[in-house]
Amino acid sequence: MKKRLLLPLMLLLMFVLSTHAFAEIEMLYCLDRTPVHEEKDSDSDILQYMEPGEGCFLDKLSSSQKWAKITCEDHTYGGQLTGWVKMKHMSFTMPSSVCNHQWTDWTIIEQPTCTSKGMRTRSCPICGVGESQDIDMLPHSYGDWITVTSPTCSHEGERMVRCQVCGHEEHQTIDRLPHTFGEWVTTKGPTCTSNGERVRRCQICGYEERYTLDRLPHNYGDWTILKEATCTEEGLESHTCLDCGYEETVPIEKLPHDFKWEIIEEATDHSAGIRTNVCQVCGYKEEQVSYDPEGTLRRGDRSEEVREMQQLLADQNYLNADGADGIFGGGTEAALMKFQDDQNLTPDGVAWPQTIRRLHHDFGEWETVREMTRSTAGERVRKCKECSYEQHQILEPEPVLERGQRGENVRAAQQMLTSMGYDAGAYDGIYGQMLDNAYANYAKAEKMEFEPGKINAEEIDAMVNSWIAAQPAEDWMGVCKFDTPVELILTVNAADDDDKNSNIRTFNWTLTNIGDEDCNFAAVLLNFDEDPQFRENNYCMVLDGVVMQARCGNSASGSFRVNKEWGEGSMKFAALGVSESNGRIWLSNINEFAAE
Repeated sequence: MKKRLLLPLMLLLMFVLSTHAFAEIEMLYCLDRTPVHEEKDSDSDILQYMEPGEGCFLDKLSSSQKWAKITCEDHTYGGQLTGWVKMKHMSFTMPSSVCNHQWTDWTIIEQPTCTSKGMRTRSCPICGVGESQDIDMLPHSYGDWITVTSPTCSHEGERMVRCQVCGHEEHQTIDRLPHTFGEWVTTKGPTCTSNGERVRRCQICGYEERYTLDRLPHNYGDWTILKEATCTEEGLESHTCLDCGYEETVPIEKLPHDFKWEIIEEATDHSAGIRTNVCQVCGYKEEQVSYDPEGTLRRGDRSEEVREMQQLLADQNYLNADGADGIFGGGTEAALMKFQDDQNLTPDGVAWPQTIRRLHHDFGEWETVREMTRSTAGERVRKCKECSYEQHQILEPEPVLERGQRGENVRAAQQMLTSMGYDAGAYDGIYGQMLDNAYANYAKAEKMEFEPGKINAEEIDAMVNSWIAAQPAEDWMGVCKFDTPVELILTVNAADDDDKNSNIRTFNWTLTNIGDEDCNFAAVLLNFDEDPQFRENNYCMVLDGVVMQARCGNSASGSFRVNKEWGEGSMKFAALGVSESNGRIWLSNINEFAAE
């Protein structure tokens, strides 16, 4: 309401100046919430209410001076409103309780000093109210600190400052100085029965500081055994201080029992025994326990001996070769139980010495039961000279190509079939439906039996020989030689770890192109005749489809197995490469090995 006061007053003032130019202007202020009546009658209509502190212009007073005709702000419609109010609610001065004071600037009545406060006042010209306020004392204007008493190491000092205006003094204590001590002097040396003491003295005031020296340790002589310890009782020993004669006595720990195993029930080479530990001095016996004969292996053991046992089980087809890991687990236990059962031993899964001996059979020579061919597995057997146990071994042929297989061998088959007019699809190295269809068409044309989804080793041989035979004579360049565009170097080595008693030999091969032109590597070939051209009746050992880059850019390698009984005379190995530029066929150097 106070914020609304100034604007209405200005409007009223403008109105009065324009309508009462020659009248005396006087203001009235509302003391409390007051109704403005239409007539000077309390029962007349109320035009609006005036709020406390709200101002209006006085037009005239009634003859009784109880009513006043006023001009004020119209709160509803704006502009001015004329009506009557009771004078008991009005004042010719603004009440200070509702005045929005417009203070004058402060006027200093009394200046402050460093010993007394000052005072200032101000007033409101609207309502006439005034107020006063203390002014804080000024700070003392101190000079420099002055030492009154200098400190020493035995008493504190004092200093003071003085206000240059009022003379007020402030005093402050100065800490004592530290003592100036001399060197430590031992006044009493320590012994093994009493503490020592040392002292040092301040060179200024004579104050003494003392320090206790700990007692020395006893200077003991050798220990003397008063009572020997046994495995049932503690002993006792003492030693004496050579300086003061003090004797220290301490117990000696009991000796450990002198145990020795006493057999209750002997272990055998196929069962555990029972034994107990007996002290040879006091006869104390520990609880009876079972024990295994030396060399026994059980589930949970981990050792090289376990790995050797697992290898023996694998050699006799009771355990996979990759199971020989030196950890005696459930798989090893199950394999051992099967072996024990076959040997008419108790199948308890414990590797007793008897079981270990049986695993170390004294085998005779291998005897061929079924010959291995290029497409079927072979089998051989050997018997233990002591127990007639038979060990069988399956000799797997070279792997075949099967549907879903991936690799360079598959890629080479795709290339060969396509070059012979049987579309095998993209050379992607994946045995899919198109390769299967191409080989089926080839087999039918050659009147060969075939199994869908598979090309066995003999069929691979036939396909390679068909491919070789299909090459035009003008494309067959024969053996590579120096300065030819393609020069294949084939190295074949017999594996060192072959079984000398077996008809099966393993060969490792490596092929490199040292010529100036890339070629497609087709096959590693084998024959037993004297034909150096390898054009007919050859056995294909390995297929591959990699590009042999020029000048030793890369190499191919692998291994294969040969049955010595497949042919007579010398075995000859060679590789074929097809020139990328013109499709001509080059034969590598020939590696020769004796068949026997």
